[in-house]
Amino acid sequence: MNKYELVIIVDAQLPQPERDAISSQAQEIVVKSGGKVLSHKLWIEKHKPDFKIKKSEEVAYYLIEFEAGTSANASIKAALKLNEKVLRYLITRSNKQLV
Repeated sequence: MNKYELVIIVDAQLPQPERDAISSQAQEIVVKSGGKVLSHKLWIEKHKPDFKIKKSEEVAYYLIEFEAGTSANASIKAALKLNEKVLRYLITRSNKQLV
């Protein structure tokens, strides 16, 4: 099992409960793909990116740290692509030690 970080970018203009629901759905996707969520948090609440992402002027970033096999990443990416409210996402392998 490898450690990964998943960053999800959503529109900051969405109501807070809806943004939290998107984060919860992403965590469920990780678990259904055979991963284990280690931590999750709202990383940046409102940020104005240098360029608009799907016509969104302000975005929010969610960070999810998880453990999974390498094959889980493909199914996580496929599921996140289907969610129209996820503007962008990025999965990177983490080498840091969680305390």
